[in-house]
Amino acid sequence: MTSSLAQVMGMIILAPIIIKIFGLSATFVFIAMFYMVAAYAVGRIPASHTGKQNLKDALYSFQSGWAETWQEVKDGWRFVARTRVVLLGVVYMSTMSALVMILGMLAPGFAVRVLGLRPEDSVLVFAPAGVGLLVMTLIMGRFGHNLPRAKTNGISMLIIGLSFASFG
Repeated sequence: MTSSLAQVMGMIILAPIIIKIFGLSATFVFIAMFYMVAAYAVGRIPASHTGKQNLKDALYSFQSGWAETWQEVKDGWRFVARTRVVLLGVVYMSTMSALVMILGMLAPGFAVRVLGLRPEDSVLVFAPAGVGLLVMTLIMGRFGHNLPRAKTNGISMLIIGLSFASFG
């Protein structure tokens, strides 16, 4: 939910507001600044120092690291495929992420063609979706443990699908 909420907030709410207030060119400056902040934050993560390596040792280290990483990815996917609850979680998360991206791409065109608004005004229409996502995240975090998970997830996905179908 945090990932979906971040996508909704960034693409559907913050980006149109920044475009409306500062213009399209300034939006790219904001994006660059956020990337610099992210790069700084990643740069602050302590590095693993294994000592000086010559090129041959570094190449071997890279190859063995790549092989180990690939094996862990395969083991992880085997686990996901065998564990139904984890598989459903991955499917739901992937579906939610894709739907939020689709909504972000469709929102400006919908606002222009159907509602007669400017693309940057699409935030006025889709901000309630972001607020709804935030409110439901808080409600489900507080009371969701009382509901049957499988049924709640299925009903939620059905509601989301019907909501997207209603745009048509």
